[in-house]
Amino acid sequence: MVFDFIKKRSEEGINQFQNIATKSFEGKLGEALSDSALYVRERQRADKENWKKLTAGLSRSRDVLLSDLGGIFGASASMKGAAGGKGSLSDQLEQLEDVLLRADLGSVTTTAVLRDVREYSRSTGEGLGMQEVLAVLRSRLVQALTVPPEQRGLNLIGTTPGEPAVMLVIGANGMGKTTTIGKLAYRIRSELNQTVLLGACDTFRAAAVTQLQQWAVRANVSIECPTPEEEGGGDPVSVARRTLQRGKAEGFDIVILDTSGRLSNNYALTLQLQEIRDMVQQEVLGGPHETLLVVDGSVGRNAVLQAETWRSKVGVTGLAVTKLDGTARGGFVVSVVRDLKLPVKLVGVGEGIEDLRDFSPELFVDALLGNTEADAQKMREKANDMLTSSDGSDDGSPSTSSTELSAAERLRASFGESSGSAEVAKSSRKAVKRVKSKKRQQKSKR
Repeated sequence: MVFDFIKKRSEEGINQFQNIATKSFEGKLGEALSDSALYVRERQRADKENWKKLTAGLSRSRDVLLSDLGGIFGASASMKGAAGGKGSLSDQLEQLEDVLLRADLGSVTTTAVLRDVREYSRSTGEGLGMQEVLAVLRSRLVQALTVPPEQRGLNLIGTTPGEPAVMLVIGANGMGKTTTIGKLAYRIRSELNQTVLLGACDTFRAAAVTQLQQWAVRANVSIECPTPEEEGGGDPVSVARRTLQRGKAEGFDIVILDTSGRLSNNYALTLQLQEIRDMVQQEVLGGPHETLLVVDGSVGRNAVLQAETWRSKVGVTGLAVTKLDGTARGGFVVSVVRDLKLPVKLVGVGEGIEDLRDFSPELFVDALLGNTEADAQKMREKANDMLTSSDGSDDGSPSTSSTELSAAERLRASFGESSGSAEVAKSSRKAVKRVKSKKRQQKSKR
């Protein structure tokens, strides 16, 4: 079972067709059509609620990004259709580079957007306005965030019949791991009707066990806690093993293991996490089926470094991004997906138990840019025209040249390290320095 918006919607559509066929055969076509109409209304309500929540959660990121873009192209955040920028093309592109890097979109996506708008302006002889930039930006962001179908959603099916699927949840202190586990357990039980067992493997912090117990009650799921001997710094591996053994013995569908918060550069605690992973592999065939890294949206670009380190040391299959409703740095999600090829699977956009949402690239980008459905359609059409006229293709893929850097090289360049292309790396470092300088100036003014 894959916990995924696209897969679930596809299955729901198939069920609707089957319902119509069955009831038509029974002479109940009117009832079948009524059921389908009810389904469509309910789906539209759910989609509207999802968009509303995500849009509200990304309000700070959106306001900053659109305000900065408006300052370049002579359009305010409420005037996204306005055209005609201020200054020369080179000045506009330099300012645009600064804005996109400050938004934590990463140098790879930033370079692609700059190339597209530059080629469009030069090939058509037209100036750049807010409309053109947003159309290209939307296209490239959706492209960067889209991952292969097999990477989407959570893998919630065990390898062996009768054994549970196992999810290992990791991350640094204060990222929102326990809260994410509670909300996810609630969704799995209420939406998928699966039985869930939580493992409270954070033996270092007594409050973490208490918090997970409270979430287990709210989500109406079961929990395995440390014994008195295991509390206060006991062995978390034994708690995890006992949780898995109970999960198998009592026939739970899914086991979710909470872990202690730790920094990725803490060798001793990382070794302990590796021991938990190894034990899971011994106890349950194919486990852990999902290793979810929880990152706080407010850490911005630092989340890319966290994800890269955890992936190499423990193995990460996807991210859950929390607290997007309280940050202006939501653009880092693009860097994680594009630079590291790691999918974002869940996003937290509020404090409520239902405020953990499946990640959808288009929904995320349109919420980040404040697009209505009509806005999004216009941008799709505009981007298609622009990219076709500028690079001769209509597939939306960026043009390539021998001077471009690989994703890894661009990532190094964005942090000021050496790379294989001195010219592009130098440009990236200059842009990063400009961004840092402006941030220091803003702080000094305060």
